[in-house]
Amino acid sequence: MSYSPGTGCVLGRPHVLGIGPVPAQVMVIGQAPNDASIQAKRPWVGTSGNTLGQWLRRLDLNEAEVYLTNAVKCPAHHKYPGQADQISYNQKKACYQWLKDEIEVVRPKVVVLLGSSATQMFFKDDSMTVSKFRAQFGWSHKVEGTVYFPLRHPSYEARNPDMFKSIVEEWAKLDDLLKLCRA
Repeated sequence: MSYSPGTGCVLGRPHVLGIGPVPAQVMVIGQAPNDASIQAKRPWVGTSGNTLGQWLRRLDLNEAEVYLTNAVKCPAHHKYPGQADQISYNQKKACYQWLKDEIEVVRPKVVVLLGSSATQMFFKDDSMTVSKFRAQFGWSHKVEGTVYFPLRHPSYEARNPDMFKSIVEEWAKLDDLLKLCRA
């Protein structure tokens, strides 16, 4: 099932809606769709999507039981060589309420925020990195009955293969949280 709070992107750009069950126990929020996602009209297509799928399977989750979406619904358009795409202020402003409405409709127990961009967008704080979140809140933070758990974006793993052990530890913490939620 796809959730659509409106008729389209207020910026008039191609966009991708979230997919998955409504309600869902787990909601995964990434940064923005890539070009492959725009073509497929679904989030999490391509290398990062494949990596995310592998991690979800390691946690005994499959896409049929997880709601997948992005913080903004159109591709990030500030591209810098060797760096992650950047979401513009206008994109954040246009999609913030859309994302909040989407979370309200999906009613997840756990929201996984993948990467600093998703974490910044949700908390409306452009300085909120995954590391800063952990320093402030620990591994997770509960807001209105929903637990928010930021992790590094799957593209981080591709850019930093030497960090694999640390990434495994992060996903193990998420697995521990999900086991508590299932109990």
